[in-house]
Amino acid sequence: MSFYIATVIFILLSLVLIKPWLDFKYGIIILLIKFGIPMLFYVGNYGYIIDLNLVIYDSWYDQSTHILDAGNDPITLLLNNFDGIGSNTPFYWWWTALWITYIDDSVYGPIIANVFVTVIGSVAATRILAEINFTYRYQQLFLTFSLLHWDILTWSTLINHREKIMATVTILIFLFSIQFIKSKNPQEKIFPLIGLSIALWIMRLNRDYLLVAVLATLGIWIIYEYFSTYDINRAKFGLLASIFIVVGIISWIIYGNEFLARFTIDGLLRGFIRYPTGPTFWNLDSQWRWLLPTMIIHWVFIPTILIGAAKLVTNKYARLLFIYVIIIWCIYAIGQVSPQRFRFQLIYIVSIFQFYGVWWLIRKKYKVSVVSGISNIGSKTQ
Repeated sequence: MSFYIATVIFILLSLVLIKPWLDFKYGIIILLIKFGIPMLFYVGNYGYIIDLNLVIYDSWYDQSTHILDAGNDPITLLLNNFDGIGSNTPFYWWWTALWITYIDDSVYGPIIANVFVTVIGSVAATRILAEINFTYRYQQLFLTFSLLHWDILTWSTLINHREKIMATVTILIFLFSIQFIKSKNPQEKIFPLIGLSIALWIMRLNRDYLLVAVLATLGIWIIYEYFSTYDINRAKFGLLASIFIVVGIISWIIYGNEFLARFTIDGLLRGFIRYPTGPTFWNLDSQWRWLLPTMIIHWVFIPTILIGAAKLVTNKYARLLFIYVIIIWCIYAIGQVSPQRFRFQLIYIVSIFQFYGVWWLIRKKYKVSVVSGISNIGSKTQ
């Protein structure tokens, strides 16, 4: 299959996914922009139009080609439980090898597939808004915002990395969990349960410690929501204590004996500030200069993330997402990891808070509500 045919197929599949919210004429324009950017880099890379060889090549592509050169093929690897990859988290090497084999033998094979993965993530985030009962019109606007989000466009176009998979799997886990909990009869629970099982399996094969984090988040949230109906103060104390314990356990799993060395006041403060804000756009390393435009926009919109999170945390399902963000923030703050890469795992949750923050500011100015049942915006609700 050629790169161009694969791109057309992914666009058609994306049109099917976004059809409940966006008409064809709007959807196709958005998708042509979204898929057109990596297409432009692909064409430019081969010198057909202009030299645009800016894609960041990393070890994922190189190691996946080595796996294929050793005589392996993606189907056999999958059937043999990834035997031959030689890793406890083999999924993304297999994923990269899959698209190198069946789309294009360059890094653009997995890149174009990952663009489609980000469409799935945006649709999943929009479905969560439907579960929270936002208006149909609000869902349409958010989906457009998410599909064209600056971070998503940049990371899915210029680099081949597993963060796109992790971000999409994360938001799918929370979508299926919410749908499973809200289902009123056993038949309605089957599809969310199957989807949740597959998503958790993929997460384990990518970053196993995040599986612990997401399951702990679900457990903490369920316990909090149950006990908050009886004693809200004790429930809040239990919530904070549980988060502290979970963060400690997962950090110990990740960092091992380095955990206590990393657990310093100045290190924690640096990590807590650096994870949501770093790197500073005026002090980017040469290898991250391609992030300059997105980092400037990110800094501008940081207040809207905080506003959106503060306002949405009153909703119990948004509170589930909020708890996960806090846990991941603490874990990576302790580790003082590369913020620009590990922060992308939360992009769909962050975009939900971010867009609501923007909309809340608009609502304050124009006196318009956005939640169905008390809203006069949007023609219908789902």
